[in-house]
Amino acid sequence: GIPILKDKRFDEVVTQYSCFSHEMGIAALGQELTAYGYALYDLDGDEIYLLALLPQAEMSAFEEKCRKYGQYCSQFKQSRYDFGKNHKAAQADAS
Repeated sequence: GIPILKDKRFDEVVTQYSCFSHEMGIAALGQELTAYGYALYDLDGDEIYLLALLPQAEMSAFEEKCRKYGQYCSQFKQSRYDFGKNHKAAQADAS
């Protein structure tokens, strides 16, 4: 297993994004994983997720293999945030 997944930080992400779309929540989860050196990938591209969790060191080889075999592969993370940065906390709409 991957011990970091038991960290309470990930429970906090789930709680923060519980009232938002699952797309926003999984992007935040993926972003938080980057802060611990992991990448979360969607291998399906549809509404049913087929996920892969990889250490940063294996990302390039994994992405290359996906391209080689025509496998859809998209990393889940928050746009505008670099790999390795913690997720942006969810904020309720101020309207």
